[in-house]
Amino acid sequence: VFVPELVRAAKEHTDGGAAYTDRLLTLCLVALTAITAVAVLAAPWIVSAYTDYTGAQRDLTVALGRYCLPQILFYGVFTVLGQVLNARDRFGAMMWTPVLNNVVVIAVFGLYLAIADSAGSAGAVSDGQLLLLGMGSTAGIAVQALALLPTLRAAGFQWRPRFDWR
Repeated sequence: VFVPELVRAAKEHTDGGAAYTDRLLTLCLVALTAITAVAVLAAPWIVSAYTDYTGAQRDLTVALGRYCLPQILFYGVFTVLGQVLNARDRFGAMMWTPVLNNVVVIAVFGLYLAIADSAGSAGAVSDGQLLLLGMGSTAGIAVQALALLPTLRAAGFQWRPRFDWR
């Protein structure tokens, strides 16, 4: 969605589109952070909108949602940074960094299987196991997004937050 605008800015602006890209990233990060915060706070209502769970099952789902909803931010960051890379003709990193996410998530699930007792019901999942699954899956997408940074640097991109939106 942003690639044509980023390419146009790079061609038409005297700074090669740097200020435009900085503004776009700043705006997207602010919006994604706000959306993520609202989603995490609204987790009980989101769960209620999609399920009729009660008791321990509902509590478990809300807690897991609160651990996983920050993925909104990291998926958004991955997408926007990938757009910046694509506009600079750097396509490889967006293709291989999801593999890092998979590796992290597989490792987390393997660790969960190694430490978990039989979790046949919501009440059998410990807080630590829930934390491992929720934060582990969120860590996977965080790694995926952050792994784009070296390629961005290699492409000559250096982000500076800019709040002078027009």
